[in-house]
Amino acid sequence: MNPSPSPATLASTDLIDASHLAVQAFVREHARSGSQRERAVALTLAVRDSIRYDPYRIDLTSAGMRASTGAIQTDAR
Repeated sequence: MNPSPSPATLASTDLIDASHLAVQAFVREHARSGSQRERAVALTLAVRDSIRYDPYRIDLTSAGMRASTGAIQTDAR
């Protein structure tokens, strides 16, 4: 297993829009320092603990599933 992700692996996609300002702000806030593994764990925990999941009001459209949508909703709380 290669410990370093490739640029293709880290590239933005339709759902993981890593270049969006809200996503970048979320990452800066929650993955400040440490090894790549520590930062990944911190981000996983931040997503789990910060982004509200409501099974009765889930938006399964592409727009509703984007990382930036979750990051923006986190800011609104």
